[in-house]
Amino acid sequence: MSGAARPSLSSTLQRVRIILVDELLPIRPWTRSTSWLIGLLPSIAFIRARTRLLGFVGWNISPDAALFGVPRLYGAGRIQTRLTIGPRAMLNVDCTLELNDCVTIGADAALGHGVMVLTSSHDLGRHTRRAGRLHRRPVTIGAGAWIGANSVILPGVTVGDGAVVMSNSVVNDDVPADSLVAGAPATIVVRRLPK
Repeated sequence: MSGAARPSLSSTLQRVRIILVDELLPIRPWTRSTSWLIGLLPSIAFIRARTRLLGFVGWNISPDAALFGVPRLYGAGRIQTRLTIGPRAMLNVDCTLELNDCVTIGADAALGHGVMVLTSSHDLGRHTRRAGRLHRRPVTIGAGAWIGANSVILPGVTVGDGAVVMSNSVVNDDVPADSLVAGAPATIVVRRLPK
């Protein structure tokens, strides 16, 4: 055996307890209850039940929206006040919504698998710390818009009504209504889709 002493089981358990108390106790009860309730439902199944449970614990989600999986919802403070999901909107599995500012998803909008919506970023800092001052900006996804799988919507972006964002795009600027954008960064491919 080496000269370094291995930590005892009791000291390891004590450290785990301290971490759990420090990390979990500050989480508001509604967050714990939300996680527990929706964690009971398997992905793809119980779509309406999942939506209603989230509404029941304080999220502003239309009861006829469809959540095919439990989106990752995170941010600082009382985040459930910063999310609005409209009637018949659909979020597929593995979506991430960062809620340091407001995210509004309009009626009949659809987010594909793995879509990430971000509301905060950093200014470019000095060479000693490039991730500078944090800034927050809201994101709006218009009615009837479709965000393709694995796309990223960056802070401050408005995706117009009826617009389409192709899969794997990175959207860093507003998308006009009824247009189609693609790429990283996303650029307009079709200026006016048929109505």
